[in-house]
Amino acid sequence: MMIARCKTLLHERIFTIPAKGTFVMHPGICPEYRNSHGCFWALANDDPQRVGVTLLQIDKGVDTGPVFGYYGCRYDEQAESHIRIQHRALLDNLHGIQQKLLEIEGGTAVPLDVTGRASASWGQPWLTRYLRWKYRARRRQRKAKPMRAVSLLYHDVVPRGEADTSGFPGLQASRYKLEYDDFCQHIAALRRVITSKPVTVFEAIAASNGVRPLMLTFDDGGVSAHTAIAGILDRYGWRGHFLITTDYIGKPAFLNEDQIRALRRNGHVIGTHSGSHPRRMSALGWEELLEEWSRSTKTLSDVLGEPVTVASVPGGCYSRRVAAAAAASGIKALFTSEPITTSHHVDGCVVFGRYTIWRGMRPAMSAEFTSGGFPRYEQFLFWNSKKVAKVIGGDAYAKAINWVLKR
Repeated sequence: MMIARCKTLLHERIFTIPAKGTFVMHPGICPEYRNSHGCFWALANDDPQRVGVTLLQIDKGVDTGPVFGYYGCRYDEQAESHIRIQHRALLDNLHGIQQKLLEIEGGTAVPLDVTGRASASWGQPWLTRYLRWKYRARRRQRKAKPMRAVSLLYHDVVPRGEADTSGFPGLQASRYKLEYDDFCQHIAALRRVITSKPVTVFEAIAASNGVRPLMLTFDDGGVSAHTAIAGILDRYGWRGHFLITTDYIGKPAFLNEDQIRALRRNGHVIGTHSGSHPRRMSALGWEELLEEWSRSTKTLSDVLGEPVTVASVPGGCYSRRVAAAAAASGIKALFTSEPITTSHHVDGCVVFGRYTIWRGMRPAMSAEFTSGGFPRYEQFLFWNSKKVAKVIGGDAYAKAINWVLKR
């Protein structure tokens, strides 16, 4: 195996010498950003999901060989140059790249599927594009401080009496699952009050001052995301955020890899809901938090063939440390369960609250959360009282809830 760290294209008689192939850490996400300065052009194009490094095998083309991994990083687009950002993307991921190279050497690594994705070759940076990027970066940083958005939190959508057919089983999980007809009524109620379509989190972050966008999120990764929810959203050209518990991918009642890729192809945002869905995320140690976030984002990145930078906190157990660990793992946007519209920043990660929809809730409540009024305050008070109970009760709180539900 050979690693190429050079600025010139290698002749075929050179890169074919190693039996295992010749590999390059390309500054840019391929195939969208091939050739020169891929990180710069992703930044200049306002394409933050594709700022990073691609590990690929060299072939006769220009960065067209088999792709084995994508690696992103946290960065400050206002204070750092594109050169520093692309170096950071490499240096911050040396361990992960090493592990992937060892897998390649051992014959266990499988190239990522990039079929159907746009492919483009870029050249040297333009001064005009650099200045425009930096101008927009300064505007984004100034705008980001008081940003507001309305985010609704749903889980699974199931047939009547069949709550365990999607997502986590049990009475506690079923409290958050809507029957199919009920979900359709919630969507109909939303359509009556909103004046524009729900947006993705990336569009929300880029929204102008004064705009309070609506985002739809779906936690856990139950199979109904593909079999029920997406079809309803697609009918109206709406986009949702599907936050997936990655340890359950491919298990009964949960999404499999093909279904996740299909959701992404239809324009929906895929994010992580952690790896194992800890009961109390905020009680984990720092290394455990990093493990949950970094392992789950890597799993989804491998499935999709692109960086995954969106997440939601399982169980409603949020703390600043949870967000800091998410940011350290390359996550740019994090959804909590706190019912508020104001976002805030933690180490470059934008943290959004959400209003929770549960079984038996009037369909009009989705619309009322969106348009404002008493239901927002009611859920805010209820959530904060529950938060105090969780802190005081710890694991005993969850056990008590299970006991009450079983009676």
